[in-house]
Amino acid sequence: MLVETILRQAGIKPNFTAVMDQVRSVTYKELYDEILSRAEMLSDFVAENGEPVGLLFPNSVDAVTWMLAMAKTGHPVILFGSKMKENEVNYHINRIGLKLTIADRRIVTGWNGLNQTLYPFSGADNSVALKHPRELNRQEEEKFTAFEKGDFICHFTSGSEGEPKAVIRTLEAVESEIIDTFVTINLKDEQTFLTIPPICHSFGLIAGALLPLYYGHKLILEEEFLPEKILNIIDTNKVNVLFAVPYMYYLLNKRLKLTKMDFSSITMCFSAGAPMDDSVSETFRQFTGVRIIQDYGSTETGVMCLNLETDRLPKSVGRPVVNRTIKLMDEEGKEINTNEESGEICILSKANVRTYLYPQELNRQKFIDGYFRTGDLGRLGQEGEVYIVGRLSSIMNVAGNKVDPVEVENVIKSISGVKEAVVVCIDDINRGSIIKAYVVAEEDIEEAFVKKFCKTQMADYKVPKAVVFMNELPRSQTGKVLKKYLVKEF
Repeated sequence: MLVETILRQAGIKPNFTAVMDQVRSVTYKELYDEILSRAEMLSDFVAENGEPVGLLFPNSVDAVTWMLAMAKTGHPVILFGSKMKENEVNYHINRIGLKLTIADRRIVTGWNGLNQTLYPFSGADNSVALKHPRELNRQEEEKFTAFEKGDFICHFTSGSEGEPKAVIRTLEAVESEIIDTFVTINLKDEQTFLTIPPICHSFGLIAGALLPLYYGHKLILEEEFLPEKILNIIDTNKVNVLFAVPYMYYLLNKRLKLTKMDFSSITMCFSAGAPMDDSVSETFRQFTGVRIIQDYGSTETGVMCLNLETDRLPKSVGRPVVNRTIKLMDEEGKEINTNEESGEICILSKANVRTYLYPQELNRQKFIDGYFRTGDLGRLGQEGEVYIVGRLSSIMNVAGNKVDPVEVENVIKSISGVKEAVVVCIDDINRGSIIKAYVVAEEDIEEAFVKKFCKTQMADYKVPKAVVFMNELPRSQTGKVLKKYLVKEF
Protein backbone atom coordinates (compact mmCIF):
# COMPACT_ATOMS: atom_id res chain seq x y z
CA MET A 1 0.00 0.00 0.00
CA LEU A 2 2.97 2.35 0.45
CA VAL A 3 3.53 3.03 -3.24
CA GLU A 4 -0.19 3.01 -4.01
CA THR A 5 -0.84 5.63 -1.31
CA ILE A 6 1.83 7.91 -2.79
CA LEU A 7 0.44 7.42 -6.30
CA ARG A 8 -3.07 8.28 -5.11
CA GLN A 9 -1.88 11.77 -4.25
CA ALA A 10 -1.87 12.45 -8.01
CA GLY A 11 -5.66 12.26 -7.98
CA ILE A 12 -5.98 14.43 -4.87
CA LYS A 13 -3.52 17.22 -5.67
CA PRO A 14 -2.18 16.66 -9.21
CA ASN A 15 -0.57 20.09 -9.61
CA PHE A 16 0.96 20.34 -6.15
CA THR A 17 4.77 20.05 -6.08
CA ALA A 18 5.79 16.61 -4.82
CA VAL A 19 9.59 16.55 -5.03
CA MET A 20 12.27 18.99 -6.10
CA ASP A 21 16.04 18.91 -6.17
CA GLN A 22 18.69 21.34 -7.41
CA VAL A 23 17.92 20.42 -11.06
CA ARG A 24 14.19 19.89 -11.41
CA SER A 25 10.85 19.53 -9.65
CA VAL A 26 7.81 17.32 -10.30
CA THR A 27 4.16 17.62 -9.32
CA TYR A 28 2.27 14.66 -7.91
CA LYS A 29 0.80 13.99 -11.37
CA GLU A 30 4.28 14.09 -12.92
CA LEU A 31 5.58 11.86 -10.14
CA TYR A 32 2.82 9.35 -10.89
CA ASP A 33 3.65 9.33 -14.62
CA GLU A 34 7.38 9.00 -14.05
CA ILE A 35 7.04 6.10 -11.62
CA LEU A 36 4.85 4.17 -14.06
CA SER A 37 7.15 4.97 -16.99
CA ARG A 38 10.23 3.78 -15.13
CA ALA A 39 8.43 0.68 -13.96
CA GLU A 40 7.99 -0.21 -17.64
CA MET A 41 11.68 0.49 -18.32
CA LEU A 42 12.64 -1.94 -15.57
CA SER A 43 10.68 -4.75 -17.22
CA ASP A 44 13.03 -4.53 -20.22
CA PHE A 45 16.04 -5.31 -18.02
CA VAL A 46 14.80 -7.56 -15.21
CA ALA A 47 13.16 -10.82 -16.18
CA GLU A 48 12.80 -12.52 -12.81
CA ASN A 49 9.98 -11.44 -10.50
CA GLY A 50 11.33 -10.37 -7.11
CA GLU A 51 14.89 -9.95 -8.40
CA PRO A 52 16.70 -7.27 -6.33
CA VAL A 53 17.95 -4.19 -8.20
CA GLY A 54 20.69 -1.80 -7.12
CA LEU A 55 20.09 1.95 -6.85
CA LEU A 56 23.02 4.39 -6.92
CA PHE A 57 21.98 8.05 -6.85
CA PRO A 58 22.51 11.15 -4.74
CA ASN A 59 19.49 12.82 -3.15
CA SER A 60 17.37 13.60 -6.20
CA VAL A 61 14.02 13.27 -7.92
CA ASP A 62 15.56 10.43 -9.95
CA ALA A 63 16.41 8.50 -6.78
CA VAL A 64 12.81 8.74 -5.56
CA THR A 65 11.11 7.79 -8.83
CA TRP A 66 13.38 4.83 -9.54
CA MET A 67 13.00 3.54 -5.99
CA LEU A 68 9.23 3.69 -6.08
CA ALA A 69 9.19 2.15 -9.59
CA MET A 70 11.23 -0.78 -8.25
CA ALA A 71 8.91 -1.19 -5.30
CA LYS A 72 5.82 -1.05 -7.53
CA THR A 73 7.17 -3.86 -9.72
CA GLY A 74 8.16 -6.02 -6.75
CA HIS A 75 11.92 -5.57 -6.96
CA PRO A 76 13.72 -5.07 -3.63
CA VAL A 77 15.87 -1.94 -3.74
CA ILE A 78 19.57 -2.29 -2.89
CA LEU A 79 20.48 1.19 -1.65
CA PHE A 80 24.05 2.19 -2.45
CA GLY A 81 25.41 5.40 -0.97
CA SER A 82 26.41 7.99 -3.55
CA LYS A 83 29.71 8.51 -1.70
CA MET A 84 30.62 4.81 -1.84
CA LYS A 85 33.83 3.97 -3.68
CA GLU A 86 33.79 1.67 -6.69
CA ASN A 87 35.34 -1.22 -4.77
CA GLU A 88 32.70 -0.90 -2.01
CA VAL A 89 29.83 -1.04 -4.51
CA ASN A 90 31.46 -3.97 -6.33
CA TYR A 91 31.84 -5.85 -3.05
CA HIS A 92 28.09 -5.77 -2.40
CA ILE A 93 27.18 -6.47 -6.05
CA ASN A 94 29.21 -9.67 -5.93
CA ARG A 95 28.15 -10.58 -2.40
CA ILE A 96 24.46 -10.28 -3.24
CA GLY A 97 24.75 -11.52 -6.81
CA LEU A 98 23.06 -8.49 -8.36
CA LYS A 99 22.26 -8.59 -12.06
CA LEU A 100 21.25 -4.95 -12.43
CA THR A 101 21.95 -1.55 -10.90
CA ILE A 102 20.30 1.72 -11.94
CA ALA A 103 22.75 4.56 -11.37
CA ASP A 104 23.45 8.23 -11.92
CA ARG A 105 25.88 8.33 -14.85
CA ARG A 106 27.83 11.15 -13.17
CA ILE A 107 28.79 8.77 -10.36
CA VAL A 108 29.82 5.71 -12.39
CA THR A 109 31.50 7.43 -15.35
CA GLY A 110 35.14 6.42 -15.25
CA TRP A 111 34.64 3.37 -13.07
CA ASN A 112 36.77 0.76 -14.78
CA GLY A 113 36.92 -2.12 -12.34
CA LEU A 114 33.18 -2.53 -11.84
CA ASN A 115 31.91 -5.65 -13.61
CA GLN A 116 29.32 -3.93 -15.75
CA THR A 117 27.81 -3.19 -19.12
CA LEU A 118 26.36 0.30 -19.30
CA TYR A 119 23.05 1.08 -21.01
CA PRO A 120 21.69 4.65 -21.15
CA PHE A 121 17.95 5.26 -20.85
CA SER A 122 16.12 7.21 -23.51
CA GLY A 123 14.46 10.23 -21.92
CA ALA A 124 16.27 9.81 -18.61
CA ASP A 125 19.41 11.86 -19.09
CA ASN A 126 21.33 11.03 -15.93
CA SER A 127 20.13 7.43 -15.49
CA VAL A 128 22.02 4.41 -16.74
CA ALA A 129 21.48 0.67 -16.31
CA LEU A 130 24.49 -1.38 -15.27
CA LYS A 131 24.20 -5.07 -16.06
CA HIS A 132 26.35 -7.35 -13.93
CA PRO A 133 26.90 -10.89 -15.22
CA ARG A 134 26.40 -13.16 -12.23
CA GLU A 135 29.20 -15.63 -11.60
CA LEU A 136 28.35 -19.21 -12.51
CA ASN A 137 30.24 -20.89 -9.65
CA ARG A 138 29.44 -19.42 -6.25
CA GLN A 139 29.85 -22.63 -4.19
CA GLU A 140 32.83 -21.33 -2.24
CA GLU A 141 31.13 -18.02 -1.47
CA GLU A 142 28.44 -17.37 1.10
CA LYS A 143 25.14 -18.66 -0.30
CA PHE A 144 22.90 -15.99 -1.78
CA THR A 145 19.96 -15.54 0.58
CA ALA A 146 16.74 -15.22 -1.39
CA PHE A 147 14.71 -12.09 -0.91
CA GLU A 148 11.08 -12.64 0.01
CA LYS A 149 7.92 -11.18 -1.44
CA GLY A 150 7.22 -7.88 0.29
CA ASP A 151 10.87 -6.95 0.84
CA PHE A 152 11.42 -3.28 0.05
CA ILE A 153 14.89 -2.00 0.86
CA CYS A 154 18.33 -3.31 1.68
CA HIS A 155 20.46 -0.83 3.63
CA PHE A 156 24.17 -1.18 4.25
CA THR A 157 25.47 -0.22 7.65
CA SER A 158 28.63 -0.74 9.61
CA GLY A 159 28.17 1.81 12.37
CA SER A 160 31.55 3.12 13.42
CA GLU A 161 33.45 -0.13 13.07
CA GLY A 162 33.20 -3.68 11.78
CA GLU A 163 32.18 -5.62 8.68
CA PRO A 164 29.47 -4.08 6.47
CA LYS A 165 25.99 -5.37 7.25
CA ALA A 166 23.15 -5.79 4.76
CA VAL A 167 19.79 -5.09 6.41
CA ILE A 168 16.47 -6.00 4.76
CA ARG A 169 13.26 -4.21 5.67
CA THR A 170 9.84 -4.89 4.21
CA LEU A 171 7.24 -2.59 2.68
CA GLU A 172 5.01 -3.31 5.67
CA ALA A 173 7.76 -2.36 8.12
CA VAL A 174 8.58 0.91 6.38
CA GLU A 175 4.93 1.87 5.98
CA SER A 176 4.40 1.12 9.67
CA GLU A 177 7.26 3.44 10.58
CA ILE A 178 5.88 6.21 8.35
CA ILE A 179 2.41 6.05 9.93
CA ASP A 180 3.65 5.73 13.52
CA THR A 181 6.07 8.65 13.11
CA PHE A 182 3.36 10.82 11.58
CA VAL A 183 0.97 10.09 14.43
CA THR A 184 3.67 10.83 17.01
CA ILE A 185 4.75 14.21 15.62
CA ASN A 186 1.15 15.21 14.80
CA LEU A 187 1.79 17.10 11.56
CA LYS A 188 -1.06 19.25 10.24
CA ASP A 189 -1.76 21.10 7.00
CA GLU A 190 0.55 21.04 3.98
CA GLN A 191 4.20 21.25 4.94
CA THR A 192 7.44 21.81 3.04
CA PHE A 193 10.19 19.37 4.03
CA LEU A 194 13.91 19.93 3.43
CA THR A 195 15.93 16.73 3.75
CA ILE A 196 19.73 16.91 3.58
CA PRO A 197 20.93 13.53 4.98
CA PRO A 198 21.34 10.91 2.22
CA ILE A 199 18.18 8.98 1.48
CA CYS A 200 20.20 5.80 1.13
CA HIS A 201 20.10 5.84 4.95
CA SER A 202 17.07 5.18 7.11
CA PHE A 203 16.74 8.63 8.69
CA GLY A 204 16.83 10.55 5.43
CA LEU A 205 14.73 8.04 3.51
CA ILE A 206 11.75 7.13 5.66
CA ALA A 207 10.81 10.12 7.82
CA GLY A 208 12.74 12.56 5.66
CA ALA A 209 11.46 11.56 2.19
CA LEU A 210 8.78 8.87 2.12
CA LEU A 211 6.68 10.32 4.95
CA PRO A 212 6.07 13.69 3.25
CA LEU A 213 5.18 11.97 -0.04
CA TYR A 214 2.89 9.48 1.70
CA TYR A 215 0.88 12.34 3.20
CA GLY A 216 0.99 14.70 0.22
CA HIS A 217 3.52 17.28 1.42
CA LYS A 218 6.26 19.02 -0.57
CA LEU A 219 9.74 17.50 -0.41
CA ILE A 220 13.00 19.30 -1.20
CA LEU A 221 16.08 17.08 -1.50
CA GLU A 222 19.58 18.50 -1.28
CA GLU A 223 22.60 16.40 -2.19
CA GLU A 224 25.34 18.63 -0.79
CA PHE A 225 25.55 20.59 2.43
CA LEU A 226 26.61 24.21 2.04
CA PRO A 227 25.32 26.26 5.00
CA GLU A 228 24.63 29.46 3.07
CA LYS A 229 22.85 27.54 0.32
CA ILE A 230 20.72 25.65 2.85
CA LEU A 231 19.69 28.89 4.57
CA ASN A 232 18.72 30.36 1.22
CA ILE A 233 16.60 27.30 0.41
CA ILE A 234 14.83 27.60 3.77
CA ASP A 235 14.16 31.29 3.21
CA THR A 236 13.10 31.05 -0.45
CA ASN A 237 10.85 28.01 -0.07
CA LYS A 238 9.51 28.82 3.40
CA VAL A 239 10.57 25.41 4.66
CA ASN A 240 8.57 24.07 7.61
CA VAL A 241 10.36 20.82 8.51
CA LEU A 242 14.14 20.35 8.42
CA PHE A 243 16.05 17.07 8.53
CA ALA A 244 19.79 17.31 9.24
CA VAL A 245 22.51 15.71 11.37
CA PRO A 246 24.25 17.30 14.38
CA TYR A 247 27.35 18.47 12.54
CA MET A 248 25.16 20.25 9.97
CA TYR A 249 23.39 22.14 12.75
CA TYR A 250 26.78 23.10 14.18
CA LEU A 251 27.84 24.56 10.81
CA LEU A 252 24.48 26.30 10.38
CA ASN A 253 25.06 27.95 13.75
CA LYS A 254 28.39 29.31 12.59
CA ARG A 255 26.72 30.79 9.52
CA LEU A 256 23.77 32.16 11.50
CA LYS A 257 26.23 34.17 13.62
CA LEU A 258 26.98 36.16 10.46
CA THR A 259 23.54 36.16 8.84
CA LYS A 260 20.20 37.34 10.14
CA MET A 261 17.27 35.53 8.62
CA ASP A 262 13.62 34.88 9.25
CA PHE A 263 13.04 31.33 10.53
CA SER A 264 9.37 31.85 11.28
CA SER A 265 8.31 29.25 8.68
CA ILE A 266 10.22 26.46 10.48
CA THR A 267 8.05 24.45 12.85
CA MET A 268 10.15 21.30 13.37
CA CYS A 269 13.84 20.39 13.08
CA PHE A 270 14.95 16.76 13.38
CA SER A 271 18.42 15.39 14.06
CA ALA A 272 19.75 11.82 14.04
CA GLY A 273 22.83 9.78 13.23
CA ALA A 274 24.80 10.92 16.28
CA PRO A 275 24.13 12.47 19.71
CA MET A 276 23.19 16.15 19.64
CA ASP A 277 25.45 18.34 21.74
CA ASP A 278 23.44 20.52 24.14
CA SER A 279 25.39 23.65 23.24
CA VAL A 280 24.67 23.19 19.52
CA SER A 281 20.97 22.68 20.16
CA GLU A 282 20.74 25.68 22.49
CA THR A 283 22.68 27.97 20.13
CA PHE A 284 20.40 26.96 17.26
CA ARG A 285 17.34 27.71 19.41
CA GLN A 286 18.70 31.14 20.27
CA PHE A 287 19.19 31.97 16.59
CA THR A 288 15.96 30.48 15.25
CA GLY A 289 13.52 30.05 18.14
CA VAL A 290 13.21 26.35 17.21
CA ARG A 291 14.29 23.41 19.36
CA ILE A 292 15.91 20.47 17.60
CA ILE A 293 14.07 17.17 18.03
CA GLN A 294 16.41 14.25 18.69
CA ASP A 295 15.51 11.15 16.67
CA TYR A 296 16.83 7.97 18.25
CA GLY A 297 16.82 5.05 15.87
CA SER A 298 18.90 2.67 13.82
CA THR A 299 19.08 1.16 10.36
CA GLU A 300 17.52 -2.03 11.70
CA THR A 301 14.62 -0.45 13.58
CA GLY A 302 13.98 2.92 12.03
CA VAL A 303 12.98 5.60 14.51
CA MET A 304 12.51 4.30 18.06
CA CYS A 305 12.15 7.45 20.15
CA LEU A 306 11.57 11.17 19.60
CA ASN A 307 12.18 13.85 22.19
CA LEU A 308 9.36 16.31 21.58
CA GLU A 309 9.83 17.87 25.05
CA THR A 310 13.49 18.81 25.24
CA ASP A 311 12.83 21.44 27.92
CA ARG A 312 11.21 18.94 30.27
CA LEU A 313 13.34 15.94 29.35
CA PRO A 314 16.89 17.20 28.80
CA LYS A 315 19.59 14.60 28.12
CA SER A 316 16.88 12.15 27.01
CA VAL A 317 16.22 10.83 23.50
CA GLY A 318 12.53 11.02 24.37
CA ARG A 319 9.70 8.56 24.62
CA PRO A 320 9.10 5.64 22.26
CA VAL A 321 7.20 6.36 19.06
CA VAL A 322 3.67 4.88 19.09
CA ASN A 323 3.47 1.10 18.67
CA ARG A 324 7.01 0.60 19.99
CA THR A 325 7.72 -1.47 23.10
CA ILE A 326 11.11 -0.87 24.69
CA LYS A 327 12.60 -2.81 27.55
CA LEU A 328 16.03 -3.13 29.11
CA MET A 329 17.82 -6.46 29.41
CA ASP A 330 20.85 -7.53 31.40
CA GLU A 331 23.76 -9.58 30.06
CA GLU A 332 21.81 -12.82 30.60
CA GLY A 333 18.78 -11.61 28.65
CA LYS A 334 16.64 -10.95 31.73
CA GLU A 335 14.43 -7.86 31.82
CA ILE A 336 15.46 -5.00 34.11
CA ASN A 337 12.41 -3.53 35.86
CA THR A 338 13.98 -0.71 37.84
CA ASN A 339 14.67 2.86 36.76
CA GLU A 340 17.93 2.83 38.69
CA GLU A 341 19.74 0.27 36.56
CA SER A 342 20.93 0.49 32.99
CA GLY A 343 20.74 -2.32 30.47
CA GLU A 344 20.70 -3.10 26.78
CA ILE A 345 17.87 -1.32 24.95
CA CYS A 346 15.67 -3.87 23.16
CA ILE A 347 12.70 -2.99 20.96
CA LEU A 348 9.60 -4.79 19.72
CA SER A 349 8.02 -3.24 16.63
CA LYS A 350 6.42 -4.07 13.28
CA ALA A 351 8.99 -1.71 11.77
CA ASN A 352 11.98 -3.85 12.75
CA VAL A 353 14.40 -5.41 10.28
CA ARG A 354 13.19 -8.67 8.72
CA THR A 355 16.63 -10.19 8.47
CA TYR A 356 20.32 -9.57 7.97
CA LEU A 357 21.32 -10.69 4.51
CA TYR A 358 24.84 -10.79 5.89
CA PRO A 359 26.55 -11.46 8.20
CA GLN A 360 24.13 -14.33 8.87
CA GLU A 361 25.28 -14.84 12.46
CA LEU A 362 23.64 -11.54 13.43
CA ASN A 363 20.23 -13.14 12.93
CA ARG A 364 21.05 -15.39 15.91
CA GLN A 365 22.72 -12.72 18.01
CA LYS A 366 20.46 -9.69 17.62
CA PHE A 367 16.99 -11.06 18.37
CA ILE A 368 15.50 -12.34 21.61
CA ASP A 369 11.82 -13.27 22.03
CA GLY A 370 10.90 -11.05 19.07
CA TYR A 371 12.82 -8.06 20.43
CA PHE A 372 15.70 -6.51 18.52
CA ARG A 373 18.84 -5.99 20.60
CA THR A 374 20.20 -2.54 19.75
CA GLY A 375 23.57 -2.88 21.47
CA ASP A 376 22.94 0.47 23.18
CA LEU A 377 23.08 0.78 26.95
CA GLY A 378 20.30 2.88 28.42
CA ARG A 379 18.00 3.48 31.31
CA LEU A 380 14.32 4.39 31.54
CA GLY A 381 12.98 7.49 33.27
CA GLN A 382 9.88 7.87 35.39
CA GLU A 383 7.75 8.86 32.37
CA GLY A 384 9.02 6.11 30.09
CA GLU A 385 11.62 8.34 28.46
CA VAL A 386 14.89 6.75 27.36
CA TYR A 387 18.40 7.85 28.29
CA ILE A 388 21.43 6.55 26.38
CA VAL A 389 24.38 5.87 28.66
CA GLY A 390 26.76 4.01 26.37
CA ARG A 391 27.32 1.34 23.78
CA LEU A 392 27.51 -2.32 24.78
CA SER A 393 30.04 -3.28 22.12
CA SER A 394 32.20 -0.20 22.76
CA ILE A 395 33.08 -0.99 26.38
CA MET A 396 36.89 -0.95 26.47
CA ASN A 397 39.09 -3.37 28.38
CA VAL A 398 42.12 -1.57 29.78
CA ALA A 399 44.43 -3.79 31.81
CA GLY A 400 41.45 -5.85 32.94
CA ASN A 401 39.35 -2.80 33.82
CA LYS A 402 36.10 -2.02 31.98
CA VAL A 403 35.91 1.55 30.67
CA ASP A 404 32.90 3.18 29.04
CA PRO A 405 34.25 5.56 26.36
CA VAL A 406 31.20 7.82 26.73
CA GLU A 407 32.20 8.60 30.32
CA VAL A 408 35.72 9.59 29.29
CA GLU A 409 34.49 11.60 26.31
CA ASN A 410 32.02 13.53 28.47
CA VAL A 411 34.75 14.47 30.94
CA ILE A 412 36.98 15.79 28.15
CA LYS A 413 34.09 17.68 26.54
CA SER A 414 33.44 19.44 29.85
CA ILE A 415 36.77 21.26 29.44
CA SER A 416 36.24 24.85 28.31
CA GLY A 417 37.19 25.22 24.65
CA VAL A 418 36.68 21.55 23.71
CA LYS A 419 34.09 21.14 20.96
CA GLU A 420 34.33 17.39 20.35
CA ALA A 421 36.13 14.42 21.87
CA VAL A 422 36.34 10.75 20.97
CA VAL A 423 38.35 8.04 22.67
CA VAL A 424 39.49 4.65 21.39
CA CYS A 425 41.33 1.73 22.91
CA ILE A 426 44.53 0.81 21.08
CA ASP A 427 47.33 -1.69 21.54
CA ASP A 428 50.64 -0.06 22.38
CA ILE A 429 53.77 -2.18 21.98
CA ASN A 430 55.24 -0.87 25.23
CA ARG A 431 52.16 -0.23 27.39
CA GLY A 432 49.58 -2.80 26.26
CA SER A 433 45.99 -1.57 25.83
CA ILE A 434 45.73 2.18 26.36
CA ILE A 435 43.12 4.89 25.90
CA LYS A 436 43.81 7.47 23.22
CA ALA A 437 41.73 10.64 22.87
CA TYR A 438 41.07 12.65 19.72
CA VAL A 439 40.00 16.21 20.46
CA VAL A 440 38.64 19.07 18.37
CA ALA A 441 39.23 22.33 20.25
CA GLU A 442 38.07 25.87 19.58
CA GLU A 443 41.01 27.39 21.46
CA ASP A 444 44.58 26.41 22.37
CA ILE A 445 44.64 23.53 24.86
CA GLU A 446 47.68 21.50 25.86
CA GLU A 447 47.73 17.70 25.94
CA ALA A 448 49.14 17.82 29.46
CA PHE A 449 46.20 19.93 30.64
CA VAL A 450 43.67 17.42 29.27
CA LYS A 451 45.39 14.54 31.03
CA LYS A 452 45.70 16.48 34.29
CA PHE A 453 42.02 17.46 34.24
CA CYS A 454 40.94 13.86 33.55
CA LYS A 455 42.99 12.66 36.52
CA THR A 456 40.96 14.92 38.79
CA GLN A 457 37.69 13.47 37.49
CA MET A 458 38.31 9.74 36.93
CA ALA A 459 40.26 6.72 38.05
CA ASP A 460 43.79 6.60 36.65
CA TYR A 461 43.07 3.66 34.34
CA LYS A 462 40.38 5.74 32.57
CA VAL A 463 42.71 8.65 31.84
CA PRO A 464 43.90 8.87 28.21
CA LYS A 465 47.58 8.09 27.81
CA ALA A 466 47.71 10.05 24.55
CA VAL A 467 45.75 13.05 23.27
CA VAL A 468 45.69 14.07 19.61
CA PHE A 469 44.21 17.38 18.47
CA MET A 470 42.42 17.42 15.12
CA ASN A 471 40.69 20.03 12.97
CA GLU A 472 37.75 17.66 12.51
CA LEU A 473 36.84 14.05 13.19
CA PRO A 474 36.26 11.52 10.38
CA ARG A 475 32.53 11.08 9.83
CA SER A 476 30.08 9.06 7.79
CA GLN A 477 27.48 10.71 5.55
CA THR A 478 25.04 10.68 8.46
CA GLY A 479 27.47 12.39 10.81
CA LYS A 480 28.62 9.39 12.84
CA VAL A 481 32.22 9.50 13.97
CA LEU A 482 34.13 6.68 12.23
CA LYS A 483 36.34 5.38 15.01
CA LYS A 484 37.80 2.66 12.79
CA TYR A 485 39.80 5.30 10.92
CA LEU A 486 41.15 6.69 14.18
CA VAL A 487 42.33 3.23 15.21
CA LYS A 488 43.97 2.75 11.78
CA GLU A 489 45.65 6.16 12.12
CA PHE A 490 47.54 4.90 15.14
